[in-house]
Amino acid sequence: MTDRQREEVERYLRAGDFDPLYLSWPGDVFQRSRFGVQMTSPARTIADVADIGADPSVVIEATGRALATGLVSPNELRTAVKRRSIRVRQLVARAIQEVGLGA
Repeated sequence: MTDRQREEVERYLRAGDFDPLYLSWPGDVFQRSRFGVQMTSPARTIADVADIGADPSVVIEATGRALATGLVSPNELRTAVKRRSIRVRQLVARAIQEVGLGA
């Protein structure tokens, strides 16, 4: 997490108007809102979709597109799934490997 990101998270938490459901793991970028809609980062969204048991092909395709377009990095994805189940971590690792961006 960059200093700027950390400052944004701290400012957000100090404001006290947050919903704990939308809090992210450390290192996961959380955007408070965009056009009035609360959002999580693309990496967190992929982790959440994998966690709820979506079809692995959907997770792999979404991961591949997000990596190919530069929306996320392999490290951001690894951070987002670090505290998830082994199944989720293995699925995202497989997706990263299939795209060929294991760095």
